[in-house]
Amino acid sequence: MPPGLFCTLYIFDFAMVLPTDVIDINVGDTRRQHALRFANVYLYFVVILNFQNYQLMKIISWNCKKYYHAKAKLILSAHPDIVIVPECENPGLSIFEKDAIKPNDAIWFGDPKGDRGIGVFSYSNYKIKLLEIHNTNIRYVVPVSVTNNEFSFVLLAVWTHAPYTKQIWDGVKYYSNLLDGDIIIAGDFNSNSKWDNANKTSSHSDLVKHLESKNITSAYHYFQHELQGEETIPTFHWYHHENKPFHIDYCFASNSFINKLINVEIGEFKDWSKHSDHMPLTFTFDLDDFSATPSSNPGESGYVAT
Repeated sequence: MPPGLFCTLYIFDFAMVLPTDVIDINVGDTRRQHALRFANVYLYFVVILNFQNYQLMKIISWNCKKYYHAKAKLILSAHPDIVIVPECENPGLSIFEKDAIKPNDAIWFGDPKGDRGIGVFSYSNYKIKLLEIHNTNIRYVVPVSVTNNEFSFVLLAVWTHAPYTKQIWDGVKYYSNLLDGDIIIAGDFNSNSKWDNANKTSSHSDLVKHLESKNITSAYHYFQHELQGEETIPTFHWYHHENKPFHIDYCFASNSFINKLINVEIGEFKDWSKHSDHMPLTFTFDLDDFSATPSSNPGESGYVAT
């Protein structure tokens, strides 16, 4: 606890134990009220001085099952900085609700009609840009640079299609140089270690091991102290059935981010099943004193996706 906050709470506790009948005759007020007023003012300055040094980054990944323009308000109530939205329409062709907060920056990549793709939206001071090394043959593993006034990093936004694990493997191999810098890989992977036998040459478990060899870890599993394939909180319900839960959405992050991870939340079925078959995943990082150093020459690889 910050020392200033400790002192404030001490003053508050002292005020609460003062007898109510101790009156300051000159001002017609109780000592308790004086102490409480002093504590309130002091707390205000403590909060300003302490929390201005904290830089929280909240990232949400949610496969919204189309119509993000009509569902954005649901997710924005959590006040995210960055939202990754698999299976959303081209925001440039959509009209968001009038009272919905508009993103400060956005990129989208998807089908030519614009009705389905993957979007990345910034609702704070982060600027996002599609990297020039983007390989459109790997749909959808989309490399994005994320920057603000203090640091920058790389985000791989993911929405895999069949064959699911092969597609994310193609992306990880093609963008291999990006893995050496500070990176977040998040979205709808459509995979789990439970199905490894069906993907013998490019299994989910092999992907996890490969990323861990690059010091990139699943934020959920790190925070929940759970093993891959043994998740207790689902991210997806087959055809919206509560009794058919699966964990197929992830956020992998380099250890520079994992060391700053302070919270992981997954939406509950009762709150989200009427909006999508996927639950939103929220990851909060305390980036105070964080200095990201993205890899130079990203994406220079001889690997060709097949």
